[in-house]
Parts: sequence; C-alpha cells; structure tokens
Amino acid sequence: YEQHMGAIYRYIHKRVGESAEAEDLTQTVFIKAWQALRDYKPTGAPFRAWLYRIAHNAVVDYYRTQRDPLLWDDLVWITDPHSTPEKRLLDTERQETVQNAIAELRPTYQAVIVRRFLHNMDYVETAAELGSQVNNVRVLQHRALDALRRVLAQDSALWLAAVVTMITLLLGGNIV
Repeated sequence: YEQHMGAIYRYIHKRVGESAEAEDLTQTVFIKAWQALRDYKPTGAPFRAWLYRIAHNAVVDYYRTQRDPLLWDDLVWITDPHSTPEKRLLDTERQETVQNAIAELRPTYQAVIVRRFLHNMDYVETAAELGSQVNNVRVLQHRALDALRRVLAQDSALWLAAVVTMITLLLGGNIV
C-alpha cells in the first residue's frame, strides 16, 4: 500500500481535480485491489499496472455517477421560421446530434460548452458562474471542443453525412 499509494493518488487526483474525491477513490482502489488480490495473476506487467487499471476503472465509474442530465428544454435553439420543412428537419437532426455528443462529455466540459455557446456567456460570466478563473475557462473550452470533435468523429457515417449535407447546402442544393 505505502509503496504505491502516492502514485495512484496522483493519477486519480490529476483526473478528478478534487483532493477529497481523489482520496476517496484512492481508498476505493486499494479496497478493490485487496478484495481481488487472490484472483490476481502476474502477466509479466508490473503489479502497479494492475493497480492503475483499477484506478482507471474507479475514475470512469466516478464520472458516470457524476453526470447530470442536461435540461435541453431550458435551452433555446434558434431556427429560421421561413426555412423549408427539409431544412427544419436537418436542423432538428443536427440539434439532436449535438445534444447527444455534448451528453457524452465530462460534466465540466458540458457546463462550459452550454454556458459559452448555448447561453452566449462570455469568459468572465462563465468563470463567475462556475467559480473558476477566466484562464481556466479558456483551457476547459479548448479541451471541451476537442473532446466534442472526437465524440462526433467517432461515428464516421454521421461525420460524413454532416460534411455532405454542409457541402450540398453551401452549393445551393436541396436535401430531400
């Protein structure tokens, strides 16, 4: 325990950012390791690698339980009332795609994206509401947008359909 506790704690703390949570998760990792120790089979990898795998799973579980569903009904999506039914359908599909992709992100990333882009808050307002520094909000926004891009790119068919749709619309064509 004493040999690996510091490294596991730092690993977890870097991912969750809160000392109290990191301490609790570190304790959980060592309890799970102790409970599974009789089933541990050396594979040539260091024992610490096994502990890191347990720590990784603990962090993933932590974020799964922390996710609050976004209340999309509270958000206003601007649509053109004069657009064609096909365009409105495409807009609705894009909105759903964006909503689903944002829901896949960490809660802190969701908070920044929703405040910055859907509530049109500036950096200072977002930082004040989140109780954070402006520079931290800038970094979180950059990371959140990168994570959102990765989520959207995971479904290559969806990504390709979005690109084709955008090109068709840019060229003045109709999508039917």
